[in-house]
Amino acid sequence: MKATLINPAVAWDALDASWIRHGIGSISAYAKAKGHEIDLIDLRRLVKQQNGKAFIDWQDFDNKIGESQAEVFGLSILSANFDFAKECIRRIRKIKSKVDVVIGGIHPTVCPEEAEDLKVDSIITGEGELKFVDFLEGKMSKDVRPDLDSLPFVDRELFAPLRELPIGYLEEPFHTLIIGRGCPYKCTFCAPAETKLFGKKVRMRSVDNVLAELLELKQRYGLKSFAIHDDAFSSFPRYVLEFVEKKLKVLPEATFYCQGRADQVVRRPDLFKSLYKSGLRILSVGFESGSNRVLGFLNKQVTVEQNLEAARILNGIGIDIWGNLMVGIPTESKAEVIKTIQMAKKIKEIQPQAILSWASYTPHPGSELYDYCKEHDLSLVKNSADYRRYFEKDNPKIRGIDYQFLSWAIGQV
Repeated sequence: MKATLINPAVAWDALDASWIRHGIGSISAYAKAKGHEIDLIDLRRLVKQQNGKAFIDWQDFDNKIGESQAEVFGLSILSANFDFAKECIRRIRKIKSKVDVVIGGIHPTVCPEEAEDLKVDSIITGEGELKFVDFLEGKMSKDVRPDLDSLPFVDRELFAPLRELPIGYLEEPFHTLIIGRGCPYKCTFCAPAETKLFGKKVRMRSVDNVLAELLELKQRYGLKSFAIHDDAFSSFPRYVLEFVEKKLKVLPEATFYCQGRADQVVRRPDLFKSLYKSGLRILSVGFESGSNRVLGFLNKQVTVEQNLEAARILNGIGIDIWGNLMVGIPTESKAEVIKTIQMAKKIKEIQPQAILSWASYTPHPGSELYDYCKEHDLSLVKNSADYRRYFEKDNPKIRGIDYQFLSWAIGQV
């Protein structure tokens, strides 16, 4: 069967515009392996610029729908893309009323009532590879979580021409990678959305499977660096040490970026020394707040003291820091914001080249704090695009926060 997948995302920066969407790429790869014909309409490629403003060329989208021979259109929807997905579906129905429309992704999984309002032919919750193929083949779907090694590598050709832009100073050719699914932590601004999508248990591809994909990337496209997107990669020391040992044998020259937690760095500095030896050059750390009370409110299970000690350890090893910080958190006082600013300054003193990425707390569907904000009537989110986490002083996300003060405070770092 012929099917067209649609990425209804509109990228907000150059990095995001260039990276492949692994969920869509995995669904495509599995469907192609089962004999189906798959192509892609990527809204990021339909963004035009005029008078300094970006907009979607919807006429171009309509033309692509009209030209498509697909019998099924499938959309993978993030919360921040929901309104764009809704518009895509409206246009598909207007141009081709008899085709089937299927939706899936994190937003339909955590907000099924909004998904049902779209009146599509099928809503796929949880992981989509097996269920999408079952729909194409007219089968009843079961909620089976696939063995990740059994899935083909993501279909990167779907996003051709392929050029993923590197993080920081990492060199091209650069590629993004996902090793596992799920997260063992329960931060209130995120959890339990991933549990609803992937299940309670974190599942990882085997190290051999991951390295086989990296070697294939090197052969097909060239490879000098890569990013591991996983939340939980460094949470499993035995897995990390196997990865380090085997990577040094087959890809010693490739550098990479991954995510880690401050408490992991403090507890296991030798693990991060090993990662540095194997090519880790940038570690993304969710420092979030300089207030221990706020960190407890977020259920981060780390302390400010651990945040600063982790920065010192990473700098001593030679790993650059990509620090994620959040302000505008419910219950956060101005004095606690100042504590976050003070912590950020100390991190920059420890490592002047550290990159600090500021986020404005945003109540994301599927999280505990989203429910808290709804219960206390705090959310000011007006449309799905407001689910972007980037700090914007003129786009408040919750009531009771002085965003002008936050803007001033961030400017002090």
